[in-house]
Amino acid sequence: MTEDAAPPHEWTQVLPAVPSSLRNIRTALAGWLAAQRWPADDADDVVLAVNEALTNVIEHAYPADRPGPVRVRALSGPGSTPRTRRVTVEISDGGSWNPGNRVADDRAFRGHGLTVMSGLMADMHIRRDATGTTVTLISNDAPI
Repeated sequence: MTEDAAPPHEWTQVLPAVPSSLRNIRTALAGWLAAQRWPADDADDVVLAVNEALTNVIEHAYPADRPGPVRVRALSGPGSTPRTRRVTVEISDGGSWNPGNRVADDRAFRGHGLTVMSGLMADMHIRRDATGTTVTLISNDAPI
């Protein structure tokens, strides 16, 4: 890509739903957001919310001994006003939520991921069906 070329407005990555994938996706997504010239604080919010969604996939979608894939797709597009933009990120798995896949924590330090995601994003949707779960995160407006 040349200096004058616009960065791609879409980014996709598919990795196994295992803890070691978290860092790879965070790093790649942060790099893509930087190429989009996304404001640093807003980019941090997106990366943290995606990390929470990915952690849920790792812990809930698949048995620990048979992790499946997780797909992360990010799109940059217009915001709610003509001088703003937003990022939409979809995190998809092909598993099914199973209480047996859950990581136990008797100290109640866990279980706040959905609250964190909804607090960081302008909007959040969760779709579960027979093919898996898709979490859609829509960022707050950022300046163009």
